[in-house]
Amino acid sequence: MILSNSKKTAFIFISASIAIVAISFFSCQKELSPGITNFIPALPDLTSNVSSSVSGFVTDENDAVVSGAAITAGGSNVVTDKYGFFDIKNVQVLKEAAVVTVTRAGYFKAIKTWLATEGKAAFFRVKLIPKTSAGNIDAITGGKVTLANGVIISIPANTVIDIATNPIYIGRVNLAANWINPASSDLNRTMPGDLRGVDSAGILKLLTTYGMVAVELTGS
Repeated sequence: MILSNSKKTAFIFISASIAIVAISFFSCQKELSPGITNFIPALPDLTSNVSSSVSGFVTDENDAVVSGAAITAGGSNVVTDKYGFFDIKNVQVLKEAAVVTVTRAGYFKAIKTWLATEGKAAFFRVKLIPKTSAGNIDAITGGKVTLANGVIISIPANTVIDIATNPIYIGRVNLAANWINPASSDLNRTMPGDLRGVDSAGILKLLTTYGMVAVELTGS
C-alpha cells in the first residue's frame, strides 16, 4: 500500500482464478489504526523476523462460529475447531508486518497484520466477508456494476489479465463484491491488514479508512 500525495489511495491485492482485488480507500488526515498504540513513524523493517504466536476466533457474517477454516501464519497451517478457534505457536514472522490469513470457501480471504514482539502472542477475532455476486461484465469492452449501497465498480476495457497465462482475458468476468463500512462496529474484525501506509518518503504512517470494497474477479 503506497500513500500518495493525494488524499486517497488504493490498496490492491491480486490473486485467485483471474484476479482478486480488494480496494481500500484511506486518508492520512487522522493518524488512527485499531489495535496499534505508541506508534512512531519510521522506515519499515521488512527483513527482521521474531518468534511469535497468534490465536483467535473466526465467525461468519451472522456471527456464527466457522469450523474448518484454514489458518496460515509463519509457514504453519492449522484449521479452526468446532468453536471457530485457532492457535499457532512459536513461528517465525516479520517483526513489523506479521501476517495471519484465514481461508474458507465462499468467503474472501481474511488477512490480519500486526507488529510482532518476540515471545508475545497476538489475538484476533475475525469476521469473514461473504463473496456476494455483484454481476458480470465483458472483459474486452469493460463495464460497471453497482452495489446496493451505491458503490460502483468500474473495469476498463482490455484490463483483465488471466494470472495463469498472463494474456489479456477474453470472455465474461463474474464479480463478487462486498462493502466494508468504516462506521461499522465490527470494522476491526472484517477489515483486511491494518491501517498502516507508506508515504512518498518510505515512512510508515497510521491512517483512517473512509471505506473499503472487497472484489473478486473470476472467469472460465
